[in-house]
Amino acid sequence: MNYTKFTVKTTEEHREILIAMFSQHPFEAFEETEKGFYAYIPDGEMTPAIAAALEEYRQRFPYEAMRESVPAQNWNQVWEASFQPIVIGDFCAVRASFHQVMTGVAHEIVIDPKMAFGTGHHETTYMVINSMKDLDFKGKKVLDYGCGTGILAILAEKLGATNIDALDIDPAATENATENTKLNNAQHISIHQGTLNTIADTDYDIILANINRNVIIQSLPDLHTRLRAGGTLVISGILTKDRALVEGHIKEAGFGIKNVTSRGGWVCLIVES
Repeated sequence: MNYTKFTVKTTEEHREILIAMFSQHPFEAFEETEKGFYAYIPDGEMTPAIAAALEEYRQRFPYEAMRESVPAQNWNQVWEASFQPIVIGDFCAVRASFHQVMTGVAHEIVIDPKMAFGTGHHETTYMVINSMKDLDFKGKKVLDYGCGTGILAILAEKLGATNIDALDIDPAATENATENTKLNNAQHISIHQGTLNTIADTDYDIILANINRNVIIQSLPDLHTRLRAGGTLVISGILTKDRALVEGHIKEAGFGIKNVTSRGGWVCLIVES
């Protein structure tokens, strides 16, 4: 399969934001560069709707892009060349299977992503991981909504959760999450491919939702019904400039906002039912 390669030039401030936005579409790999990033999408996947979305992003976060056709890539080599371990204080370290074991942290997670999102490097994933250290997961029932690589579900189990559902609409993500749960010897994670309607369970103690603004806003009423009284919902994937909008929908859905943190133009909200 051949690919279309986008060479994107943008500011350092906008790079992570744009990668996250591009990640909502069928781009299969990203490489950060000094002046921006490369993004690869299979030939035939570049629809008019995606082109319109990319143009909308350009209006909000200015960038220049050049397109070219390239032959099929070995994506494992792509991310192995660019994926470096990440350490979040003395709480958590994230590495790939080809890295050496990391010490000096309470929890080590092994992630072979085969995609660009969900390794802990992005601001949103970093903030959710950092927020999890202050939550009580012992014996809890957890939903990882938009699980990606499964990193948050894996950490939830390491923190003591005993009943975890990991859900993603992308079959490639759920396949990768399955691989990563095995790498971490996770025993209490059930992985589901589909929408929230795929899961019948309710009464979750904690829900982790690191997706994007529109999906979160649309899902808030359903998430409220699935969270037990007094339960905690952790939300990320929200740009700082969209904070007020999302907070309004959070309150409309019946949640109370407990804490808000920010990093690199993104926010993470901890709310309670």
